[in-house]
Amino acid sequence: MNRRLWCVITVLSVAALVFVMSTNYKDLLVRKLGGRKGLRRIRQYGIRNEDKLNRELYDGVESFLMFIGYPRSGHTLISSLIDAHPNALVANEFDVIGEWQKWTKTNRNKYYLFDQLYLNSKMEADTGYRSATVPHRFNYSVPGQWQGTFNQKILVMGAKKGGHTTRRLMKRENLKVLKEIHQVLKLPIKFLHVIRNPYDNIATMMLRDLKKRPDAGEKINDTDNLDKQIAKYMALAAKNNQLKKVLPGEVHEIHSSELIKEPKKILLGICHFLHLTCYQKYIEDCSKRIYPEASKTRHNVIWTDQQKETVRKELQRFQSTRGYDFDD
Repeated sequence: MNRRLWCVITVLSVAALVFVMSTNYKDLLVRKLGGRKGLRRIRQYGIRNEDKLNRELYDGVESFLMFIGYPRSGHTLISSLIDAHPNALVANEFDVIGEWQKWTKTNRNKYYLFDQLYLNSKMEADTGYRSATVPHRFNYSVPGQWQGTFNQKILVMGAKKGGHTTRRLMKRENLKVLKEIHQVLKLPIKFLHVIRNPYDNIATMMLRDLKKRPDAGEKINDTDNLDKQIAKYMALAAKNNQLKKVLPGEVHEIHSSELIKEPKKILLGICHFLHLTCYQKYIEDCSKRIYPEASKTRHNVIWTDQQKETVRKELQRFQSTRGYDFDD
């Protein structure tokens, strides 16, 4: 009798624990995704990978796309434009290497990874930065195109986490993880290296670190923090230069200044690199989303002459950053 009672109590306890954990997990997601909107997203997309595409679609993918570079350099815009292509799906802020390490061996496969990327792309188009209906400080929606979905086939799957990916790959063990992903996917991996004017990039890194949004004409003076951001940027630049020689795939460079000046030419170059057909309407719609001019945050920060000269000299070390100047 006591044994039966103990079994009943155990079963009820386990059931209660599972219920509480699942409820807490759901509540956590609701809070993270934004209240009732988040709940609707959970109901629509599921919280346990319930939205799965036909496996034949994933088998038709021809290449996997990743980003390297620097924080605050324009990766989000570029990835959003590629996600708008009818035959490409690119997740936003998805740390492939980090997630892969967390997953069990059962989930370390092409189909599970692609399901996560597809779900991310859908949610970004629904209520994220690519949403045409939900307001954000920065909006990367491309009306009339294919963000969050696709047309008949998917040729490119990708994940955007630019500067973070470079930092990950500074560690040898993460290069081994990348090699494992490459072997499991059995697909060419292609990398986009997005480069913004380094002075603006460094200044924006500093402003974000200080949580500052200067008013027009205001200049932030923090020499120590600026030195720290210069060192961070140069470490990333050195690693990106090295990665181009050792990554298991091609690297294509995109300079933000060139994208602004000649958006159609740069978009055609991206399509060519990814072996995607560049439809005329796609080019036109994406070109409308590109900013008419660069954000020159370098002028919101006070630089010493020595700091300017240090950056200028360091930039000459790397082919991808040569030619940039503070007075551009």
